[in-house]
Amino acid sequence: MKQYLRQALPVSPETLREYTQAAKSYAGTATSRADDFIQYLLERARGFSVFDFAMFKLCLLSFGIWLGALFSKFFRRFRVIVFLGFIASYIYLIWRIFLRNDQD
Repeated sequence: MKQYLRQALPVSPETLREYTQAAKSYAGTATSRADDFIQYLLERARGFSVFDFAMFKLCLLSFGIWLGALFSKFFRRFRVIVFLGFIASYIYLIWRIFLRNDQD
């Protein structure tokens, strides 16, 4: 097994460890930057009006329709899965908006 790994990996184990540490460091930095970006977006969205949210939804809807039209043959095979995803998200949103008690 070790011989197979040596043949498959053209680098030494020490170099591989260095690459692994560099990848972990990069992943930590990327995670931190993504978290900062999400916090920035949430802060900006707090100031949205109803019109702003309507425009956002219109943007998402039109993008979804465009993608669906672009890949219509592909999505035709997965109509049931897409519909089940719609039903699941619709039920969740109804529960979240009308039935969930936020005071718990």
